[in-house]
Amino acid sequence: MRCLRREVPRTDRSASAVARAGVHSSPVALSPSRVPEDYLKAFAEFVHRESDKVDALAVLLARPKDWNPDALVALRDALKSAPEHFIEANLERAHLATYQKALVDIISMVKHAAADIAPLLTARERVEAAMTHVGESRDRSQRVRDARRGSTETIASADVDRSRCSGGGPNAVRRYGRAPTCTAVPSDSNNPSTEKYRSPVS
Repeated sequence: MRCLRREVPRTDRSASAVARAGVHSSPVALSPSRVPEDYLKAFAEFVHRESDKVDALAVLLARPKDWNPDALVALRDALKSAPEHFIEANLERAHLATYQKALVDIISMVKHAAADIAPLLTARERVEAAMTHVGESRDRSQRVRDARRGSTETIASADVDRSRCSGGGPNAVRRYGRAPTCTAVPSDSNNPSTEKYRSPVS
């Protein structure tokens, strides 16, 4: 007697992978036939294709100084309106499944999609990175100001010394019988280019 083997419907592996990633099927979600890697590839293609057409993308990628809360709302709306329905929750799940990075910030997602060397950051990490950048910029500006101030003070000091021995006036002639001559000597052994002037006649 032939044994009839019951056919068990095969589960689509792609759909299973998507389910494991937590990306569920819905009218505004990732299609169950696509794995997270494909979803992110489509996301990157959308960012590159629409970066000059969607103003919010253009602001984020090319004019970051113009970024504001309204641009963030417009960005989310533009992503939802895409054929692939790039809602933020599904993008977070896809990044978690692909890069093992949880709670990636939407701004970092877009920047990474535009250039994969851009880091994937959470909202907190992005704010901390921005604050660190501001602090480093202030330190550099302060060092530049200090260097300029030191240079100005050195030049002023050299001018005063030069004026003391540049002479040739009546007082110098009466005292020395001639106008004193100046000899340039380094004022700083670590900076020979900075010179002071002194009179060889005391």
